[in-house]
Amino acid sequence: MIRLRSLMPAFLFALAACRCGAATVVKGPYLLWVTDHTAIVMWETTAPTAARVTFTPPTGAAQTVDVLATATVEQARIDTLTAGTRYTFTVDAGAQRLGDGAFLTDRREAYPITFAVVGDNQSYPDRFLNINRRLMKRNPEFVINTGDITGDGNNFSLWSTEFFTPSKDVLRFAPCYVSIGNHEANSPDFRRFLPYPETVTATPVESRGHYYSFLRGNMAFLVCDAEWDMSPGSAQYQWMESTLSSAAFQQATWRVAYCHQPAYSVGWEGYDGTPAVRNYAFPMFQKYGVSMFFSGHTHDYERTIIGDIVHVINGGAAGGNENWGRNWLQSVRYANIFFYLIVKVNGDKLEVSCYDNGDRLVDRYSIQKGKSLTLPGAPQIVRGPKTGARGRQYITLKYPAGGTGRYRYRVAVEERKSEDGFWEATPVMYPADQEVTVPVDVNGAGTYHIIAQALDAQYWPSAWTESAAFSVQ
Repeated sequence: MIRLRSLMPAFLFALAACRCGAATVVKGPYLLWVTDHTAIVMWETTAPTAARVTFTPPTGAAQTVDVLATATVEQARIDTLTAGTRYTFTVDAGAQRLGDGAFLTDRREAYPITFAVVGDNQSYPDRFLNINRRLMKRNPEFVINTGDITGDGNNFSLWSTEFFTPSKDVLRFAPCYVSIGNHEANSPDFRRFLPYPETVTATPVESRGHYYSFLRGNMAFLVCDAEWDMSPGSAQYQWMESTLSSAAFQQATWRVAYCHQPAYSVGWEGYDGTPAVRNYAFPMFQKYGVSMFFSGHTHDYERTIIGDIVHVINGGAAGGNENWGRNWLQSVRYANIFFYLIVKVNGDKLEVSCYDNGDRLVDRYSIQKGKSLTLPGAPQIVRGPKTGARGRQYITLKYPAGGTGRYRYRVAVEERKSEDGFWEATPVMYPADQEVTVPVDVNGAGTYHIIAQALDAQYWPSAWTESAAFSVQ
């Protein structure tokens, strides 16, 4: 059982440590939770071990929390830290150092924040270790993990080999807030190793970790679980609505939601997203002004624009290696890669960068609060496709609504969304008023429409335009 420990006299702590003897560290120490005044540090040892956790600011007195030797998985919580302060911490069992780390407390006001997003790291710890090493060079304050952190949550050993060991040096410096995935299988070990502070009731319950929220700077985060009932009237649905409508969330500049399963996906054959997220959660996110929604589950990178929400699938930390992608009109980027995201927030601007496992930049875009995510109007079709033989067609476009900017174009056969591979845009960007001729292949007999879209340098899209119907034999 995991318990918080109160302070004890030094001589009693020393006596407890002596009785316990040396023990091997199995997990951690790792940061579970950090706010403006609170930090929770956890660890696991091979035997119950008394420990002292020391929190040291750059100036001023250190504070200590002593933990008795009653369990192998322990935590120390402190609620008297100073906001906006970088602390180092050490965990000591008598003369034995169990581990150390550092973290920055929140300021509960707008300030520059950097955090990382990963997901679906299960089954390939070497890949995940590589991702962790790369993202930590970018100094995130915390990490979001969109779930499936183990291949099987009921296999006890995998919690160490697939998550805690490859994340060891991340978790010493950045708390990781996980949305439970289907591969965690509702294991009690999720609540044992990641007992996020209860946000539903005052005491631990079965739902611990399935849905919770946290704040950072001018941001508010909601974590939910599509494996857990989220239909209208359910406990999770009521909690989501209460949390999103709360003063803390509505006063935040940026509202972010995430769970393991996406609302929509182009990356798996036979799977286009999870209905519960699409039908129950997503309308609520739109109602209460969520700006970004992160998910995993599909093992790829996808960026989709749905109304005023950027929907990002972040399922490439290690698990899977997919080779299939369909098209969906709202999806603007797709990549079958191993990767991580770095999100930088500064006041009313948010920037997202996607890096692959070789640290090559794959996608980067910024969001300005209050600014539309889509471009005005749609391209004009100057010359459309022709009825005739199947094969390559050409369509000539221009985009007068784009003003003096430069744009790339995507063209496709509207009737063949799931058969033509992902619709990549032209690599070249053209002036808005320049006529551009783009090829599109029509390989099967039938009656079709060609659709076209303009995108700017960050792949923010215009509306689609559609040609007149044409037939090929």
